[in-house]
Amino acid sequence: MQSVIETHNLSKQYGSVHALNQVNISVDQGDIYGLIGRNGAGKTTLMKIINRQILASEGSFDILGENVTRNDNISLRIGTLIEAPGLYLDLTAYQNIALKCQLAGIRRPGYIEELLHLVNLADTGRKRAKNFSLGMKQRLGLAIALVGDPDILLLDEPTNGMDPQGIAEFRQMILRLNRERHISVVISSHILGELSKFITKLGIIHEGQLIKEARLSDLEHENQDHLTIKAADLKPIVAFLEDQLHITNFTVISPTELHIFEHLQAPESISHPLIKAGILFDTLELDRHSLEDMFLTLTGGAVHA
Repeated sequence: MQSVIETHNLSKQYGSVHALNQVNISVDQGDIYGLIGRNGAGKTTLMKIINRQILASEGSFDILGENVTRNDNISLRIGTLIEAPGLYLDLTAYQNIALKCQLAGIRRPGYIEELLHLVNLADTGRKRAKNFSLGMKQRLGLAIALVGDPDILLLDEPTNGMDPQGIAEFRQMILRLNRERHISVVISSHILGELSKFITKLGIIHEGQLIKEARLSDLEHENQDHLTIKAADLKPIVAFLEDQLHITNFTVISPTELHIFEHLQAPESISHPLIKAGILFDTLELDRHSLEDMFLTLTGGAVHA
């Protein structure tokens, strides 16, 4: 699978402060990559470097397999919505997009109308952007980012402050752009439960460092809800599970800990037969995991991204 963004030891230093420190991320073609971190973790700094808004202190990065320092034009393949969208508030949605099209040299009949329809702003008519709701402004910012038909979108906290309906609508737009237009997306957000509904891969940045990068499917497997059995001797328990209860979906974590991925709704269907058979164990309990749990474990604190 082709990598669309790959960073190589990217660092950004302001005086003695390391906003980014040796960050290596890899975004594959077709990914919706979730960038997670608290305020000041370095998410926006990373996006701004990739977007050429600021320069890295050290390191480099490739876009669509090409080194950006050797081919500056490759950065034109990226659409961005970083921080607040740059809108002309006294202009309509159509006029805002038209200005971006003019700068990009795009003169395609029906193109602006197509973008307005894509972000559900086709009926805004003469309404000026200053009278738009937050969600409408963000959708207009997304439409402007799509001018020029980019291969990659960088979206920095695009749903921050939106109501649940606005968040859901924006999510569906991102999914549609990804699936129908094959646009790879990097999106940062502090709403981890929302991100987990549609991202394919995530990177967790903490104090300027990338501390975890993984595909969501792998994380879901690693952090799957399960029953945990702890015992001094697991051998009789394993034999009983397989031979008497016909349970095979389990993993031996250590000589004293076992995870079972069946019977989650009825732990007693395992504990009672074990007790009746006289097989000793210390604990049997249900462990539930989420993206938020993993974030808290890795960063050691509350989520304030």
